[in-house]
This record gives sequence, structure tokens and C-alpha cells, in this order.
Amino acid sequence: MKKEGVIKATVATLDAARLNRPLRAFVHVDTTSWVVTRQLLALQELSDVEEIHTVTGESAILLKVRTRDTQSLEQGETRAANPRCPPDTPSSAG
Repeated sequence: MKKEGVIKATVATLDAARLNRPLRAFVHVDTTSWVVTRQLLALQELSDVEEIHTVTGESAILLKVRTRDTQSLEQGETRAANPRCPPDTPSSAG
């Protein structure tokens, strides 16, 4: 089935607690323009961001985040609010 392209991927399921990232959150991000949305797509470089989805409705982007605790989640939200902030730069949140 892999040869025919029916099976597209084989994945590993990781133990979030053993990775010291037990907190999973879905973050809705609202933007005013597609330019900002494109900048936010660069958040995929952050290790806490597992998935990025564009959505319709009140939010423009939905982030699936897995992180250590609420403080690190807030730091990631600060980076999302300022997409020009380099991924490894500590934020002032918390």
C-alpha cells in the first residue's frame, strides 16, 4: 500500500510527559491581514508549536501547542503576538 501511495506516512506517538511538555493547548490567533498571517506561519519554527492551521471565522489561524506549563504557553503567545520576534528570543511575558 505504501508503493501505491495509499499509506502516506508512518508516525510515532510521543509521551508528552517524558518530553516535559504535558500541557496541550489550542490557540486561536486573529489577524487583520494576510501579510501578518504569512508571518505567523513562521511560528512553525518554534519547538512548542505542533501544528498550524488556517481557519475561517473569527480567528485566522489555529495553533496546536504542546509545552511545559502555562508560563511557557504565555511566552509562546507573546511571540505569536509579535511574529517578528526571533523564535529563540525569550519574551517578556510571565
